[in-house]
Amino acid sequence: MAGGAACLGVALAAAPLYKRPITGDQLRAATAAAIEQDEWGQHLQFLDRAVCEFIAHLPPQGGAQNYNLAVNDEVIGLAIAQAAFIRSATTNVLSDLSFDARTRPFLQWLLPHRAALEDYRESIRTADSPLKVLEIWVKLWRDDSTGREKYRNLALACGLVFDEPVTIRPPPGTESESKQPVPLDARERYLDFRNAAEHGLLRTRLDEMAPWELIWVVNAAVSATELAWAREHVRLAQSSWGEAYGMVPYNEARLLGSDSIYKDYSLAEIKKKGGVCGDRAFFASVTAKANGIPAMPLFGEGRRGGHAWFGFESAPGRWDFTAGRYPEDRYATGYTRDPQTGEVIKEQSLYVLTDPQHHSPVYRQASRLVWLAEIFTAQKQPALAAAALELAVTTASRHLPAWIALFDHLRQTAAPRVACDRHLSAMRVSFHGYPDVLALADQWELDFTHPHGGPGTAKTLAHQFHKLESRAGNRTDLLLESIAQRAAALEKQGSLDAADRAYRDALADQGRELVAFQAIALGYLDFAAKHKRQHEALHFVGSKFEELQHEPHGDYFAMNAWSDLATVLADQLDKDHQVVKAKRFRHDAEHLRKAARNLIETGLE
Repeated sequence: MAGGAACLGVALAAAPLYKRPITGDQLRAATAAAIEQDEWGQHLQFLDRAVCEFIAHLPPQGGAQNYNLAVNDEVIGLAIAQAAFIRSATTNVLSDLSFDARTRPFLQWLLPHRAALEDYRESIRTADSPLKVLEIWVKLWRDDSTGREKYRNLALACGLVFDEPVTIRPPPGTESESKQPVPLDARERYLDFRNAAEHGLLRTRLDEMAPWELIWVVNAAVSATELAWAREHVRLAQSSWGEAYGMVPYNEARLLGSDSIYKDYSLAEIKKKGGVCGDRAFFASVTAKANGIPAMPLFGEGRRGGHAWFGFESAPGRWDFTAGRYPEDRYATGYTRDPQTGEVIKEQSLYVLTDPQHHSPVYRQASRLVWLAEIFTAQKQPALAAAALELAVTTASRHLPAWIALFDHLRQTAAPRVACDRHLSAMRVSFHGYPDVLALADQWELDFTHPHGGPGTAKTLAHQFHKLESRAGNRTDLLLESIAQRAAALEKQGSLDAADRAYRDALADQGRELVAFQAIALGYLDFAAKHKRQHEALHFVGSKFEELQHEPHGDYFAMNAWSDLATVLADQLDKDHQVVKAKRFRHDAEHLRKAARNLIETGLE
């Protein structure tokens, strides 16, 4: 990839087929002034005006396709990328950076480098600190004069992950759990992977990966020594990395929670001594990361309680989120922690992120149209902004950030309901295989239909719930979220009896399995406690639980899951002075827990 002012000069030399309001020389001069004289605000205004003037002088019959002409033009396209970067990084942050003489060479490299600007803008999130991200990127760029271009996305990924401290935390249940967390250094992590790539020690090409992929590599919370061990001792093809999960033998002592079987919780120890599902997922995902393969542990609740598995990129653009997952346990969703934001996210968020369209050129084209729309909005041209956003979602139909920007624009401009419905319909077609995105569309529909809540909210939610039942399959989590939302809407409008019935109907209809039953029951009991209905609610929940109960024998995990819920209900019954029933629930729970432990100790499991 070419970058820098010299390459820009060559690219801008070609004569355009239309008149530009600014030349390449003028853009270079304005960019230099912004960096050297801290004129970021003025430069952003210059960019916005140039882009709008370019669009205004194109033939009107070109319609929205004029926008493609703009974003694909070398000069205007770079102006759009610079404007998008400045808006995201903010003029205050850029002022801080341009004030430092050590940083200015980085900005002089970055601002003419369209691809780098666009990679940054597509990767940055609201939760990120632009100043810290850029400071880390600057440091890595400055320290690696030979690899700064080849590994620029690796450096950016380190900035995105390490803008908040990353530490190695000894896990509970190990001898080392009392030790203090060990901080990791962004520079050391960058150099470790950069050098490993240069020496051919990885299973992937880091220089061909996007920042959003690389954040799932560089976030491995282990030492460089552990990364080196994984590269030497776990030798699998990228497509076969799911086998790493089974390389850790199952350890029953670890399952029963006995004294720690590990001294340092190292990868070598885990492989030698074995572990449970969480240890297997940790081992498999960390060894994948060490070898340059994006990966993450996943955790979820299924028919037999909690479990851990892992996901990884099995080939460029192809992902496997099922390694170590037991399909018969019907996990509604898995959860992992986003290395960039620290937030817990569903695995279905990863499905959208890893959609094949994300690897295609049309995705970047749609991003450019979104950034063009930002310029139109800043210049108070909402109709042009709407047209650019509509073209963006047409260009890349599963570009979720573009859809979010479009619906934000529709809300802010109070667009007619018919326009909102038309776009919602198109979005649902585009994401028909993504129930979580369809649930987001339902929420937007609710916002447009009942922007201030009101009596019709619960009715709309009930209608949406019936549609969700038909499309969500085994996505119990989405059904439960919808039930809770509808009950909350009824509660808010003062229809307490209707909210009570919503919970009871949900227990009868959706609470046939333990995970769903527990979530609905606990939500119902919280509601009942707020409105002095806990006695009747507990009686109903207890009777439904006894109907549900088919004491699971012969399955350690199912037995423990049942006994855990029985104990929770016993505690609630005690608080409500239903002592006899509480004692029976607690006795049954303890009996089943002992029986489950005996299965393991006698080797019958």
